[in-house]
Amino acid sequence: MEGVNLMDDIRTPITYFTSPQDQVDAFRRINERLDVLVEKLEALKAKRKQGTPAEKKIRENEIEKAELRRYRRKGLDDAGEILDLLSKDDVRGAGAVARESLNWRCNYRIEPVLEETGEEIEEQVFWSDEE
Repeated sequence: MEGVNLMDDIRTPITYFTSPQDQVDAFRRINERLDVLVEKLEALKAKRKQGTPAEKKIRENEIEKAELRRYRRKGLDDAGEILDLLSKDDVRGAGAVARESLNWRCNYRIEPVLEETGEEIEEQVFWSDEE
């Protein structure tokens, strides 16, 4: 057996005798590392839920586009309904639909201005540094 290279058996443990305390310490260290990893993952998830500034801007733009489409669609639907009523000689019904449509359009356009003005008033009244 001089020419044969005998390798160590991989099933042979390097350390034969380990104390129970060493095993407990090893498990404790592993658990600590896992706890740190879980905390970091949860922080990343929370940050991801908030979204990046680009994602927020895209979301705001899509919402604005959807609201504009809704505004245009409502206008077209109301115009079609008014024309249908006029073709049936229902002038009062067409007038009522026109008033309702104009009221809705006015509210739609005024709402952002009212919200902005309300925020300004709130800031002036409640968050004033002057006493």
